[in-house]
Amino acid sequence: MRLKANAKLYDLAKPFLKKLNQNSEISKKQVIYGEFNYQAGSWDKNRKVIVKIEKPAEGCPNK
Repeated sequence: MRLKANAKLYDLAKPFLKKLNQNSEISKKQVIYGEFNYQAGSWDKNRKVIVKIEKPAEGCPNK
């Protein structure tokens, strides 16, 4: 299932974004994956969320 982005999910994904920025090589496209548990207010239990963060190489057009 795909989740709609919200502020809480962005906060939970920040450590992965920081890791991506630390390993930043601007000439290459970068992709990082991570996971964490999340429970929306209407859910009865936690669920595992897989996050994928992409950073395009500088100078490459996005398609």
